[in-house]
Amino acid sequence: MGAFSAFSQTSPPLHNIATHIVAVEIPAVSLVNVIGTQNVNLTFNNPTEAGTGLSNTISDSSFWLNYSFIKGSGTRPYNHVYAKIINGSVPLGTRLSVCAKPYQGSGLGTFGSPTGKVLLNYNEARVVENISSCFTGVGPGNGHQLVYQLSLLPNTYHLLNYEESQQLSVLYTISE
Repeated sequence: MGAFSAFSQTSPPLHNIATHIVAVEIPAVSLVNVIGTQNVNLTFNNPTEAGTGLSNTISDSSFWLNYSFIKGSGTRPYNHVYAKIINGSVPLGTRLSVCAKPYQGSGLGTFGSPTGKVLLNYNEARVVENISSCFTGVGPGNGHQLVYQLSLLPNTYHLLNYEESQQLSVLYTISE
């Protein structure tokens, strides 16, 4: 909050100075959204020849991470975006990860830095860090493009079971 003085002259001049307080307030902002046109569908390709296995890795990069943040004086100088699975589970023999690409778009401010590929599970994983006051812009093409990747775990092919196909919910949060 800040204040300043304004000077004016009245007619007839009773006093040659008048003041009043103007309050200026900047709101606390901490918003995050994931934008895409469809659900992420990660399906291994079927082998086309007897004796071959599933492809090792598949990915989807059709989603974008958008956020808005206003830093505070000392209490919240930076924010970070975290992701975790909140519903469902990754099928046995596989692992699911997400990677945020560097910022691009039409926003303004000091954007966060991607942390690289992170494994998704029930624990929060930091996806973007050190966000200062900024907004990314809205929708695809703004913010950080998210790349989801499903891969086979080494030496666990015997654990794969088509009846364990899953739908997962991934939660993104922005916090200190």
